Amino acid sequence: MALYKRGKVYWCSIYRPGGKRVRVSLKTSDIHKARALMAVYGQAMAGKHREYLVSQVDAILDEPAGGLPLTQIKAVYGDFTAGLGKHTAKVRNAHVSQFCAFCAKSRPDVTTADAVTREVALAYIRHLQATALHPKTIANHRGSLSAVWSELLIPYSLPENVWRLVRIPPPESTHGRAFTRDEQARILSACRHTPWAAACLAAKYTGLRRSDIAALSPDNIQGDAIVITPQKTARHGRTILIPIHRKARRYLARPDFGWLKNRGRRWDGQFSQILNRAGVQSGNGHRVSFHCWRHTFKTELIAAGVDENTANKLGAWSEKSKAGRIYDHDTTRLRDAIDRLR
Repeated sequence: MALYKRGKVYWCSIYRPGGKRVRVSLKTSDIHKARALMAVYGQAMAGKHREYLVSQVDAILDEPAGGLPLTQIKAVYGDFTAGLGKHTAKVRNAHVSQFCAFCAKSRPDVTTADAVTREVALAYIRHLQATALHPKTIANHRGSLSAVWSELLIPYSLPENVWRLVRIPPPESTHGRAFTRDEQARILSACRHTPWAAACLAAKYTGLRRSDIAALSPDNIQGDAIVITPQKTARHGRTILIPIHRKARRYLARPDFGWLKNRGRRWDGQFSQILNRAGVQSGNGHRVSFHCWRHTFKTELIAAGVDENTANKLGAWSEKSKAGRIYDHDTTRLRDAIDRLR
């Protein structure tokens, strides 16, 4: 634990049993009170009785803790987001704003965080469902709000994290699928003589996501293999090595996919035009997009007789072993797996 002063009041930094660091405003400029409060929060993190600890906090401050206004949640939560990525923090703040707007319009009696009950949380989820949002988007809303409430639970004496009590039926999968051999030929024909041909072949023979293909540079090419840390798993330090297939070698000798960067939603929009020209459409609960090349890569590896563990290593898919740095120094098996692709 660490005690420090920010502005006029003291804060403390405490580690939970799982190793996650929590920053808590002690709401006092008195060093003696701050030290006492830090000891109380240390007990709370160790799993001591919360109601008794809350009364201790009130006694130390000589005043009952007031409810945190919903309109101030974003500002307060900003103090806990130092370790979050910019995108995650932005999304959570947006979801908090939408929930506050819902309460202001539909539940004006709910003005503080401790007044949010399971009933209110359920009403908000039903409101989102009525707006025809995708089930995964609704699940993301609930997840964001649950993460925010978890951080505010102890510092602001919230009764409970009501969002954990809300259950949402798992959405039907709308993940992409692998392209068939015929579809692959039609797609590559439709984008021939365009930069998309190189991107498609790179994805087909490496299984890389679009963001990783856009970030490819000559520095990633080491001999006859690609060595890259996928952006999606960068926080785990997971590095992969992918031998370059003979059919993709000339496209990856000096990769230049910079034209794919910062395209945002335009990427899927432009690639959908190629899919339309190729006559490849979504259906049967599966949507088609550029990401389908990644499914194609693994599907064809398995079909060629490559064991699943090797396929997972090549594409940096999740494995049963704990997440960590994956770098197979024995490339013979990986090279044999890639050479089996047609």
